Amino acid sequence: MLVAWVLATILHFRLGRPVIKPAPKVCTHVVGFRFIGVVGQKFELGSTMYIVGKRGYAEVISDGETTYRYDGQTLPLTAWPVNEFGMLEVPLPRLIADAETSDNR
Repeated sequence: MLVAWVLATILHFRLGRPVIKPAPKVCTHVVGFRFIGVVGQKFELGSTMYIVGKRGYAEVISDGETTYRYDGQTLPLTAWPVNEFGMLEVPLPRLIADAETSDNR
């Protein structure tokens, strides 16, 4: 009985040292993108064209993209922070013509 108790104690404390669990690691992974813009604004991610809907944004699941295309320009996605849901919130650029049209309404 004493031998079992000693063996259990040794295994529990691993030869006299308490078991120390490593601190949890926090990792942030991008799961998708929320492109924020005006209704009807178009952009391309991968090889697919998307249009901003009536809510003022379009949400797209990530497939490892690091850039998107807008108005013929390739723009980086890595410039925007990741929110608490793992989504990059990307504000779409506004064209000068779009800005003047919406300001005159």
